[in-house]
This record gives sequence, C-alpha cells and structure tokens, in this order.
Amino acid sequence: MKMPLSFSRMPKMFRRMFWRNYLVYVLVVTLFTLIGSAWVIHTIVQRQRTDSVQIATGLAKATDQWLTECQQMSVSVGQIETLLELDADGPDEMDYSALDTVLLSQAQHALVAAGATRQNVAHLAVYLYNHEYVVTDTGTLELDDFYQTLFAAPSTPQSPYLRRLGPGKFLFLREGTVGNTVPEMPVYVTSVIDQHGKQYGNLFIFLDSRVLNQAQTEIAGENTYYSIFDADGNALFCSDSLFLPRDEFLAQLKTSGEQPVEYAVNNFSGWTVCAGTPVAFLHREIWALCFFLFLGWCGKTMPRFRRSPASSPNSPPASFLRRWNMKL
Repeated sequence: MKMPLSFSRMPKMFRRMFWRNYLVYVLVVTLFTLIGSAWVIHTIVQRQRTDSVQIATGLAKATDQWLTECQQMSVSVGQIETLLELDADGPDEMDYSALDTVLLSQAQHALVAAGATRQNVAHLAVYLYNHEYVVTDTGTLELDDFYQTLFAAPSTPQSPYLRRLGPGKFLFLREGTVGNTVPEMPVYVTSVIDQHGKQYGNLFIFLDSRVLNQAQTEIAGENTYYSIFDADGNALFCSDSLFLPRDEFLAQLKTSGEQPVEYAVNNFSGWTVCAGTPVAFLHREIWALCFFLFLGWCGKTMPRFRRSPASSPNSPPASFLRRWNMKL
C-alpha cells in the first residue's frame, strides 16, 4: 500500500510553491480582516454616538416633563381655598399661634393631596408674601426656621426666594447647594397664582431625588457620563456627583477624547443636557473585538500539515500495535 508523503518529505520545489501561495493567502486574509475590523470599529463608534444622542434626548424629555408638571402646580396649588383665606387675613406677626388651627390644618391636608398625585414630589410648602410663616404639608413653620432648611441662614427680605417672580419664571436649588448638606433634596420654586392671575405667594416644591436619580439612571445606564445644567452653566444633576460647571465638564470630556452631545431641555428653562460615553468603555469593546478577530485570523491562517506515516492511525506500526493489544 502506497503511503502519502508528509510535508517534510515532499520535494523542495513543492514546499517553496506552498509557502509562496500560503504567504499570498495570509496577506489576503489579513487585508480582509483589517478592512472588516475598521468597519466594525467605525460601527461601534457610530453606535456609541447614536446612543449618546438618544440618552441626551431621553434625559431632556424626562426633565422637561417634570419641570412642566411643577410649573402647572403654580395654578393648581394657588387656587386652594384655604391658602386664599390665609392670604386674605393680611400679614401676621412672628407668633402665629393666634391663627386658626383648623384653617392651617385644612391647608396642610390640601397640600398633601396636591403632592400625592405627583410621583416626583416629596413635599410642598407655600410662603405667603409679607407673612412670617410658611405652610407646609407637614405643618406650619416660622419663616426663619423654614429658610434655615434651605440656606442654613436667617431669612432676608431681599431674598429672591421670598419675592415675586416674573411670569413663567422659577428658581431652582440643587441638593446640597450649601455646604453639600442643605437643602436635603432639590427644590423648585415658583409663584402661586389665584384664579385672576394674581401672585400672592411662592410655592416650594421639594423633589424626590431618589425617584429622579432612578429615572435618569434607567435612561442613561451605568456607562454614560451626563450632566444637566441651568442657563448659567451650573450643574444641577450629574452622573458622578462632582457637579462640575458646564465648561469644565465639556473640557474634561473632550480632553479624554470623548465627543459629548448637548441637547436643550426646553425653551422656558434654558437648561441643557450633556452626555457622552466614556472612552475607556469604548476601548474595552474595541479591544475585545480585536481579540476575537485575532483568534479568527489565527484559525484561518495557521497551516495544517498531514501527520507523518509513523503517527498515522492506519500506518503499519500503529496497526501492528492495535492487533498486538487485541491478542493480549
């Protein structure tokens, strides 16, 4: 029986032709691998860019939704009868113990009912202009005591938070504005308006930061940097708790090679959302892709030689050993 030659026993000319053809084959496979890799890497980068746009858009829409809900409460809370009755009583002294406790209790319960239908609202409070107390959904506080919870300082008549706001205007305090401790949650401040359009107080909407952060994380995921800025470029919400100003945030992202996406929340707020995918996360995906492509390249280009006759299962020595074992 004529046995096939192993590669080492083949003619030198044949082996030379083999290696030349093999080199051409390797070059062709490498070229297609590089082209495929470039296309896939470009696709990954474009996908990440598209994801950043979708995340920025989603955060902007979610923020616009609860901002609009807060602004609408300016009218709904402003038309609570008990608040209108308290405002009609005129200014009161610091000692408000002479006020009608039943009326205060009714106002408190009305605020509880107004906030119960809003998922993002934790508490509500109303300051009536020129009064020395604040009605909240947990009770009535002296003005100074309430102001301390926002700024850790006594109230002042010049404070914009205690004065009339322009039509459609609002103020916003992020969580931990003062010394990273107060206020304990974000606060949206707008005017309360009666049925005739008259402003007679300010509404303080304490937002549930846990609910807001959870909603933002569901939109952005765990691998996206984002920040929400007000019209002055101050960070109100962010993914890393650094609250960098807008210019610093964008500079940091661009320095690391990222391309952040900016998207306006709405026209009346002037807020913007900036989002970007970390370069390190992008590099991990690309390196993982390169590793699998390298394995595929090796599998396609590694030569496969026929085993020598001595090691072949059907070679005479191997057949003899099999028969010898069967006899034993």
